[in-house]
Amino acid sequence: MDIKQLQYFLTICEEGQITAAARRLHMAQPPLSYQLKMLEEELGVALVLRGKHHIQLTDAGELLREKAEQICRLCEDTKKEVQDAKTQVAHELRIGIVSSSHHAFLENGIRKFHEDFPKVSFVLKEGNTFQILELLEKGLIEIGVVRTPYPQKNIKAIPFWEEGMVAVCDRSQCLSKDNRLKLQDLTNVPLIYYERYASLLEDCFLQSGLLPTCFCINQDARTSLLWAKAGLGVAIVPKSAIALIEHENLKIYDIDHPRLTTSIHIICMKDRYLSETAQTFIDYYK
Repeated sequence: MDIKQLQYFLTICEEGQITAAARRLHMAQPPLSYQLKMLEEELGVALVLRGKHHIQLTDAGELLREKAEQICRLCEDTKKEVQDAKTQVAHELRIGIVSSSHHAFLENGIRKFHEDFPKVSFVLKEGNTFQILELLEKGLIEIGVVRTPYPQKNIKAIPFWEEGMVAVCDRSQCLSKDNRLKLQDLTNVPLIYYERYASLLEDCFLQSGLLPTCFCINQDARTSLLWAKAGLGVAIVPKSAIALIEHENLKIYDIDHPRLTTSIHIICMKDRYLSETAQTFIDYYK
């Protein structure tokens, strides 16, 4: 059993088909099937149940997948660590970032980091917080920039930025004579918000003895803003997310409630090797 066989096996697990796995590995299907058979014969157990269109892992296969992921990750981390020791710094930094945090991220330190470390280049993966967590778990990025709330198991988090939520609507609407609102000002207007904030928002209303009028729950702060811009309702978003769209024709109100806040965290996996550049980046933002 060698690393190459384990990598083949993991690809089969991820694709759920030997044919699809062979295509991804740029090899023919028979040699890949042979490698899987050799692995099963060496271990003396069946690793997969072969169906007409998909394979299913046996209990032994599930165990091997877990161990193979650990072994392959350790080998990759060891390779990076040795390379870093030789070159002193890995010049490419792979970061995952949620779109609604871009403005705060760019405005607070990244330009200065670039000035201090001009040879560092970036590979950015964008998605929502849970997609970033998945990329981090798979080792496709070293660092994530995410918003709370999120599950923090096996995650090392560095608080980076905290901000309040704001109410955003078309300029034709007037919710208050000043730039601040209380929750009761939002009880009779159609609200548009990202589903990750639904529990927090609804709980704040409930604790105040109020009921929100939900018009649209969606998957992205940008969607909330675009719907508000179209005059369909009032978007509740993190304040820095406003930079995601042109907002000259929007009214923006701070919401006067201590719990309606969100934090941006810089995260990495616990107990996983970080390149020298990634560690320098995290230390820089601490």
